[in-house]
Amino acid sequence: MAIDRAAAVDGASPHLCRSRRPIAQGIGDVPLLPPIDPRGYLAIDPRPLSPHSVSHLARGNTTGPGAVHRVDPQTADEPQLPPPPATPVVPPPTPYTVGDWEQAVARRRADQAHLRGVDRALDETDRKAADLNRRILALLAARRHP
Repeated sequence: MAIDRAAAVDGASPHLCRSRRPIAQGIGDVPLLPPIDPRGYLAIDPRPLSPHSVSHLARGNTTGPGAVHRVDPQTADEPQLPPPPATPVVPPPTPYTVGDWEQAVARRRADQAHLRGVDRALDETDRKAADLNRRILALLAARRHP
């Protein structure tokens, strides 16, 4: 049946689930969801797989798991790698004592006393900046209207 001659499908169209037609024999042997390929998709390497690799993967998918990779033990004539250096053990920090707290409070109070006049100096600087801004605006206004 050609697509251009097929009837339009809408919400009232008959559905295969409601029909009395038997399911074809070939569909029963196919799993509902395909098995997951344990090798994954090679999206990083844009080069196609070699024919041998495709054959190996296809054979593994159709007959069961692919070839098991074996690990060759290291032989005596291969150079032995030195063990990684041990990370140094750092002892946990000691808790603060009452004397440490008293010293920190004393340093904080000394810093506050040292900075006590800064707020007055900043207020004076802000006042001078506002006064200069007011004078500049007055000069610009006088220049516009001679």
